[in-house]
Amino acid sequence: MQAGQDVRILDLKESAGAALLLLTGDFWVVESQHVALVRYDQDNVHRGEVAADDTAATGYIAAAEMAWAMATPFTSWYESHPEYRRQQLVA
Repeated sequence: MQAGQDVRILDLKESAGAALLLLTGDFWVVESQHVALVRYDQDNVHRGEVAADDTAATGYIAAAEMAWAMATPFTSWYESHPEYRRQQLVA
């Protein structure tokens, strides 16, 4: 990874209990303290974000921290999952 990025994968098939985190829905945590809840319509079209109040934000931040702790660094995950690699074609 470049530029100090720490990319992780949370594979629902490999992490017991990870699927429960899906119940939170889609959200962003900004600067470890603000939460934006992502909204979609009945056709799953993105309709924007709304700010979570401080009480709700605490729960979303805890869920994000749990997901991060359960996730695997991308390079480790990628090395152990050759099935997701593109075939290298030689001309």
